[in-house]
Formats: sequence, C-alpha cells, structure tokens
Amino acid sequence: MKVLLCAFHQAGCHALKALHERGHDVLVATHPCPPDVPSLAELAERLDIPATEADPRRLRGIAADFTPQVICSVYYRHVLPEDILRLAPWGAYNFHPSLLPRHRGSFSAPWAILDGDRHTGVTCHHMTSKLDAGDIVDQIVIPVHEGETGKSLYSRLVDAAAELFARVLDRIVDGPLPGRAQRGPASFHRREVPYDGIINPEWPRNYVERFIRAFDFPPYPPAGVIVGGVRHPVVTLEQYDALMGRRVGASCTTSASEN
Repeated sequence: MKVLLCAFHQAGCHALKALHERGHDVLVATHPCPPDVPSLAELAERLDIPATEADPRRLRGIAADFTPQVICSVYYRHVLPEDILRLAPWGAYNFHPSLLPRHRGSFSAPWAILDGDRHTGVTCHHMTSKLDAGDIVDQIVIPVHEGETGKSLYSRLVDAAAELFARVLDRIVDGPLPGRAQRGPASFHRREVPYDGIINPEWPRNYVERFIRAFDFPPYPPAGVIVGGVRHPVVTLEQYDALMGRRVGASCTTSASEN
C-alpha cells in the first residue's frame, strides 16, 4: 500500500516504524525540528524512506508524483488542502490527541488538564478542509489521572496514538474505512500557549493548581505569575502561595511606610 505520511515528533516516528515493519511504500512529509524533538526526517533516512519538509504548496506536486492510496496525518502541523486530500482514493486520516469534537486544534493535553477532564484520548478521523471536524473512524480513551502533568499526559497520548495508528493501519489495507459524525459539545484551541503561561490570581484555587500541572512539561518553561512586574516561574502550588504571600507582605509594608 502506498502511504503519504504527514507527521511530526515521537508520534510520527511510531507511525513510520509501523508502516516500515508492515512493508508499505511510504513517502514522509514532516517539519524541521528542534534538537529536543525526535526527528522524523532522520528516522526516514535511516530506514531508506524518502522524506520532504516541503510546505503544502510544494508538497502537492511531490505527493501527486508519488500517487498515494492513503494519506495519514500524525501530529502534523500543516492543514492539508483539498487538492492533496483528493489524491488518496482510500481516504485521508488524521490522528488527533483528544476525544473529538472536544479539544480540536492545538495544546489538547494541557487543555484536558485545565478543563478538569476525567478522560481524554486519541481520535482517528477522516480529514476534511475543516480542521479536526471529519467523521470519526476509531478512538482510544484513556483516563486523566489525579496529579497528571502536561508531560505525563502527552507521553501517554503518544503511546495511545501509536496503538490506534497500528490498529487503523491494519484495517485500511482492505480499503476505505467508514466513519461516524462527530457528536457532542465541541471546543477549539489555537496554536498559542494558553494564557501565555501566566497565572491569573483571580482564578479559583483549583484552576491554578491544574494550570501549574498542565505546564509541568520540561524542558519547556513552567507556569508563571507576575509579581512586582516580574514573571516568576511556578512549579508547585506551594511555591505559588509563597510568591503571592510575599507580594501581600510587600504591599502591607509599603502601606505602613507611607502612613
């Protein structure tokens, strides 16, 4: 089977390995990546699989020459236009790290923690011109554990995506897969850090606690709070309390001096 794999990061590497192990003919489309991100392009080179980092405008011609039967998108950061999606007679499938239609878009794992979700997961759905809105093919549900961090949840979602990809891949070889319409309340998040990573002191305490955990994702910056015009990193609720206490104490001291 000829598969155009549009992918990125660790989840994309898992998908490419699954395709390679099953002997499929693959063309990889990916992105340049920073040093702390697993390189799909480097993995493709080691496996002697062709890869491109072309944007969708240039990818269209490359993909047309490849003539894919199937397109799979795994944590890919570009929206594929209709003229590319139409190249695959057996369908174009996206693997998204949430239980659609909840948490469409970006930063799905942090938002699941912020919103207090008890469950999240990975969804395989048909790709359309509207982001993360196509019919659902399959899903894997995982619990959001008490004390879950952005890092721990992301890692478990990557593992779930690998499992779902292999499961769907083994079904696609028999032809296009049916789907069902998305149902339930939908939400969408842009590709931007939630609230710029800054805690609002007016938030309820339980939301602050979830926010701190959602941004526990080393090596990326933790949550922060602005005290005295300076951003301070916050990695625990106790640290946040201490910072806010110092701010209150400084304010009281200033008031007493002025009186």
